[in-house]
Formats: sequence, structure tokens, C-alpha cells
Amino acid sequence: MWFFINRLIQQRFKTSRRGWKWFRYENNLFGIIFYTLFVAYIAFPFIYPNANLFIVMPFAIASFNVLFSIEQFIYKEDEKLYIQYFLDASVWCILGVITYFFFS
Repeated sequence: MWFFINRLIQQRFKTSRRGWKWFRYENNLFGIIFYTLFVAYIAFPFIYPNANLFIVMPFAIASFNVLFSIEQFIYKEDEKLYIQYFLDASVWCILGVITYFFFS
């Protein structure tokens, strides 16, 4: 279902395909925030060894997508990729809530 909604958004808003360029950041501040979040999520199991990573990871991926969405909205608003990133973030948040209720 997510695939079809994503395809519909691509056709409706005439957005380009993301490919692997999503990993590149437009501003150094967003790069610093991204790598700081990445290191924090990598260090999380070492800080809290009893934490259930199956619950944490969807929220981690959602936070990355929100960060990418904000960055795309600020720097490349005309490409409208921020809509796809926000859709991805909302899907990952929903998956995180579902995993929290079923696995906690």
C-alpha cells in the first residue's frame, strides 16, 4: 500500500525519484545533526542494554526521515521530495507504534 501511495505522490506532485542521493545533505548543519543522531542510535544498545531495539529502530528511521523532510523543504522546496520523506516518516511512526503495542 505504501508503494502505491508513494507512486501516486510521485505522479501527482511530479517529484523526482530519490535513488541513493537521499544520503547526501544540503547543509553542514543537517549533516552534523544526521551523524549525531546516527551515532546516538548506534550507541543506544550500549547505554541501555535491556532496551528492545525492535521498538526503537522504527522511531530512529522516522526521525531520520523527518530530518530529511525538513532539509528538503528548506533547501529544495521546488522538487517536493519533502512530501515523500514525510510520508516515509509517518509510515515508520505508525510501524513503531504498532511494534510498541505488540512487542512491549
